[in-house]
Amino acid sequence: MQQIRLPWSCYAVFGAIVGAWIPVLTPNIALCTLSMFTVFLFKQNFKSTNSVSFLVGMLIIASNNYHQTQKIENFYHNYAQQKITISGEIIDIDSLVLNPNKRAIKLLVHQIAHITQSSPTPKIITLWASNTNQLQLHDLVLLTNLETPGLITPALITSSLRAESIQLKLTKNSTYKILARPNYIKFNPLKISVLSLIQQKIYTIKHQLLSKLKLKLTPTSFSLLATIFLGHKKAGGSQNTQLIRDKFQVWGLAHFLARAGLHMIMIALLIKLLLLALQVPIRFSSPVIILLIMVYHQLSWPSVSFLRALYMVISYETCKLLNLQIDGLHLLNLILIGALLSNPVQIFFLDFQLSFTLTYALVLAFRQNQYRSIAPNTIPSV
Repeated sequence: MQQIRLPWSCYAVFGAIVGAWIPVLTPNIALCTLSMFTVFLFKQNFKSTNSVSFLVGMLIIASNNYHQTQKIENFYHNYAQQKITISGEIIDIDSLVLNPNKRAIKLLVHQIAHITQSSPTPKIITLWASNTNQLQLHDLVLLTNLETPGLITPALITSSLRAESIQLKLTKNSTYKILARPNYIKFNPLKISVLSLIQQKIYTIKHQLLSKLKLKLTPTSFSLLATIFLGHKKAGGSQNTQLIRDKFQVWGLAHFLARAGLHMIMIALLIKLLLLALQVPIRFSSPVIILLIMVYHQLSWPSVSFLRALYMVISYETCKLLNLQIDGLHLLNLILIGALLSNPVQIFFLDFQLSFTLTYALVLAFRQNQYRSIAPNTIPSV
C-alpha cells in the first residue's frame, strides 16, 4: 500500500489559497469556511505541524488581503473630490504605445499634505501624465492638485489591488516640481540613495538598448525580439504586434509570443551548459548563473510566470551552492506563499492561476515517486 507524503509547505499553501478567498466572502460564509476546515483538520488527525501550517497560512493571507483592501477603499472614500498634494520618488515610468507623450508614472509616496495620522497612507501611487518628458526615474518630485477617480467601482478597487498602488488623475491645475535628481557627480546621500542611483542607470541602459535594437532591426524582427526575449509586448507598436499575432494564430502558435517561465529556464540552462563545458566548479557556476539571470531580469519587462521561474532558478542554485537538499515541490510552495504575501489578490487572475497550476502539474508528474512511502506489509495470519 502506498501513502502520499507531502511537505508541510503544501498545507501552508492550501491554507494560503483558502485565506485569499475568505475576505471576498461575507462574514458568515467566511466564518463557516474557517470552521469547516478547522474541523476537517482535527477529524483527519493530521500532524500538528501540518495543521498549524494550514491555519497560519490561512490566517496570515486572509488578514493581509483584508488589510490591503480596506486601506485602498478607505483612501478613495476619504479623499474623494479633494485636491491632493504628494511628494515622493518616481520608481517606474512607462510610455504608452498609442500616445508616446502620455506616460504611466509610479510614485513611492514620502508624504501627503494635510493627512491625519488616522487616515491610510498608500505606499505607491500611479498616475497618467502628459508633457512630462523632463521626469526621470528616481526623481524626487512634488505633485499638486491631484484627484481620485470620480467613480469608485469594484473594478477600480481590484485594479488598484493588482497593481498594488492607488490610481490618481491630474487636473488642469496640477503641477509638478523636481526636488532632487540622482547625479553621479553631485551625489547627495541624504536625498538620493545609492540603490536609486544604480536603478536609474539600469533603467537608462534598458531603454537605450531598446532604442538601438529598434534602429538596427526591421519592425517585424524588433517586435518578435522585444515580445519574446524582452517581454515588452507593445514595443513594436500595436498594429505591427497585432499583425504578427494574427500570422502566428493561423498556425496555432500564438502562445509562443507570450514569454513564459520556460524562456527563463532555457536561458539558465544554456548558461549552465556553457559553464559545464568550461568546467567551472559549482561554487563559482551557481553565483554566475544567479548574477546573469538577475541582469537579464533587470534589462527586461517581467511577467508572473517569468518571476516564478526566476525565483525557482535562484532558489535551486542557492540550495546547490549551500549544499542543501533540493525539493522542487517545497521550493514552489514557498514561492507561491511569498507571492500571495506580497499581493493576495493575484490568485483571482487567470495568468497567475495558469502559471502556477501548470508548474505544479509538471513538478508532480516528473517527481511523482518522491513523496510516496511504502507502508509496512502486514503478514496475514494463517
